[in-house]
Amino acid sequence: MLQTAEAPNQEQGISEYEALSLAEDFYRQGNVQQAVLISEQILHGRPHYAFVHDLLARIYLSSELPQMARTHSNQAVAGDSLNPKFKHTHVQVLRDCQDWRRAEREVRELAHMAPNWAETWLLYGQIQFSLGDIHTATAAFTVGLELDPDHIGLRLGYGKLMMDIGQNELSEEHFSRLLQLDSEHLPANLFMHLLRARKGERKEAIEHIAKLYEKHPDDVDVMLHYANLLREEQNRGEAMTLYEKVLQVDAYNMAALMGIGLGLSDLSHHKQAKHWFDRAQLEDPDRPELWAGMAVALSGMGQVSEALNYSRRAVRMNPNYPDGLNNLGLLLVEADDLYNARKHYYRSMEVSPTYQEALFNIGLLDLLAGNLDDGWEGYAMRWEASTLKGFKPIYPSEEWDGRADLSGKVLLLYTEQGFGDCLQFVRYADMVQERYPSVKIVMHCQPELVETFETVKSLNLVLAKDLAAPPAEHGKSIPRIDYHQALLTLPQLMRTRLRNVPIDIPYIHTRPDYEVELPEKDSDLMKIAVTWSSNLANIKLLKRNMPFTNLEPLFKIEGARFYNMQLSEPHAEGQAFFDDGRLIDLKPLMGNFANTASLLKQIDLVVSVDTGLVHLCGAMGVPVWVMMPYSADWRWLSGLETNQWYPSLRIMRQSVSHSWKEVLEWVEHDLRARIRQFHAEKS
Repeated sequence: MLQTAEAPNQEQGISEYEALSLAEDFYRQGNVQQAVLISEQILHGRPHYAFVHDLLARIYLSSELPQMARTHSNQAVAGDSLNPKFKHTHVQVLRDCQDWRRAEREVRELAHMAPNWAETWLLYGQIQFSLGDIHTATAAFTVGLELDPDHIGLRLGYGKLMMDIGQNELSEEHFSRLLQLDSEHLPANLFMHLLRARKGERKEAIEHIAKLYEKHPDDVDVMLHYANLLREEQNRGEAMTLYEKVLQVDAYNMAALMGIGLGLSDLSHHKQAKHWFDRAQLEDPDRPELWAGMAVALSGMGQVSEALNYSRRAVRMNPNYPDGLNNLGLLLVEADDLYNARKHYYRSMEVSPTYQEALFNIGLLDLLAGNLDDGWEGYAMRWEASTLKGFKPIYPSEEWDGRADLSGKVLLLYTEQGFGDCLQFVRYADMVQERYPSVKIVMHCQPELVETFETVKSLNLVLAKDLAAPPAEHGKSIPRIDYHQALLTLPQLMRTRLRNVPIDIPYIHTRPDYEVELPEKDSDLMKIAVTWSSNLANIKLLKRNMPFTNLEPLFKIEGARFYNMQLSEPHAEGQAFFDDGRLIDLKPLMGNFANTASLLKQIDLVVSVDTGLVHLCGAMGVPVWVMMPYSADWRWLSGLETNQWYPSLRIMRQSVSHSWKEVLEWVEHDLRARIRQFHAEKS
């Protein structure tokens, strides 16, 4: 808070001009209280003194009191509308008040008044950038740097602009130049490390920003960027602590309020997240990113229609907001409005041509629509999208491009993402060997998949990944190889289309050394296995899950024996079904995927949500009914009950988002019919 102090007056023989100079001196020395007191005393005798109003506007602006600054700035330009310094202060005030349209008009006037002043073009660029006019902002920063190549504010502003539109190399040039001018410049050091994170050097970036935090423990920007990186790395506890520390310094900090909201959304605590977004919007309802964050929370609560309203409002507030446009596209996919989702992805790319998230999401849309040709190309951008950026492993060989002759060579294939992805695409190893019979293929996979992948006929060697090692070190323990490639890149290299999806099934087999006997295997009963939940640790997959209680009506159907293949614990009420034998627990026998495969060979039908088990069934040719959410993964395509990847698989999809009622009625009806058919075939 600004406080008053005793100040000299005219009775002490000081003129208005001398008093103004004294106030300016106090302001430059950081004694804003004394500067304000002197200024107010001058205005008491001369209320329309423009120079004093301009000084007070600058003081209140630096004290983060933009509305008070605006009152005095208005007085200053009213007193002398042709003074470029007053106009400059006025534009700064309008910028900090977020009155963007008026700021744009005023900064254009400033450009006519002071075209040779670098500060003019810094303001011009900042305002155009905030309005989403990237081209004009770039031009303004360029003009400013031509006038003053060593202007720190322009270098910083231009670097941030390039960083925001994904021009990381240009951004790095400006920050590097800034650090040559001032090696201790905190924002430049901070942004250089954030650029390292973007390039995949996330561990190093976090270490360096942690050191910045040690040196500047009370700097809000350092805390916020450090917290954001930690949240992206799923270190949410430490991130939340930092956000809360920011709020201790600035109780209404929008970035911290939003960070806590997003962190809670990440953990699927959507109602709590909404509370934080509501709190932020009470303070500043005109921030589009807050409306976008609220949309994320509402979507997680199953309120897709309401989430769309919030997301649309965010985009209306800033039509050039790439993240907002992209998030609206994702919600439209949830609502099965694929046409408009695509439009918004393309719009985000118009705003930011190198926006990798949109390129990747367009690829997913193409795959979902069955346009695999374009889809694989977009899917190749996954390594640059937020979910996988920095996770691409490094191996001591060339990447196979699909054209190099592999005859007599050693090709390493490595898995990525979840177990289901690995089980689905390991089939491509057989395709590669069919094309190059003398190639030796090494598979580098999660330890849990080693025994199962050893049954794939084309794999000469299966090695377990060290999951604790960072991606850059994955290749250190690998024997000599000639080429390497990601498993999920092979469909693109092998030019897979819907008409030629490889379905030489089974391509995964059981192993005699991992055989497990199915308990209570009564030949007179149809043997049906069930699951109801996907990976509980992956919050993005939670929409695939349902409560155990949803399946209870199935266990009352006569003529079948039901088996649990769910690895997580059931609802407490489900224990009764285990106790009375209506549900046999296979969990203790499912030591690994090879044991699970042995059990599946003895099962007549699997009824499951979308899990890795579904892919194992499909790869072995085991009949499986998959209960799908309304908006499902791209590999299941849109609106189909069958699937090109797995002939033994049947899709039973929600018709209403987040509602399993109709699906379960469908499953129960068809399951009764299937059990009757089973017994008719037996008799």
